[in-house]
Order: sequence, then structure tokens, then C-alpha cells
Amino acid sequence: MKIKIAIFFVAAATILIACYGAIAQEAPKMNKEENARIDSLAIAYKLNDKREKLNIEKKRLITKQKEKADSKLKAKDANRLSSAERKGRKVRVNAIAEKPK
Repeated sequence: MKIKIAIFFVAAATILIACYGAIAQEAPKMNKEENARIDSLAIAYKLNDKREKLNIEKKRLITKQKEKADSKLKAKDANRLSSAERKGRKVRVNAIAEKPK
């Protein structure tokens, strides 16, 4: 009787050890897959954030270029006006449309 109980406990312990080993081998695979998914999501968020930053920078540069072109045009008109006034002539000045606010 004692031998049967001992064999039962040895078999139970063997089964538990085998199950624990199988779980321990599967855990890194699951972690690798989950880590890869998390990494891909993080990369997607970073790319999206970079795109947004680039779009904001692009809009800022376009606005800056427009302002620079407007100021050059205004300066050119002012120079034409002042030189015409010195020479006593009438000059047509380019009108810059003001943006409604």
C-alpha cells in the first residue's frame, strides 16, 4: 500500500514538473510575440507623431515664406513710391489684399 502511494506521489510530481516545464517554455514565446506587437504599436505612434510635427513645421515655413514675400512686396512698393515722389511722378502701387480676421 505504501509503495502505491509513493508511486502516486512520484507520478504526480513528475506530471507537475513536466507541466511547469512546458509552461516555462511557452512563456518566452508569448512574451516575444506580445513585445513585438507592442513595439510595432510604439513605432506606429512615433511615426504618426513625427508626421504631425513635420506637418506643423511645414505649415510654419509656408506661413513664414508668405510673410517674407508680402514684406518684400510692401518694401518694393514703398521704394517705388518714395522714388516717384522725389522725381515728382505718379506711380501705380501694387495692392496687397489684407486677410480678413
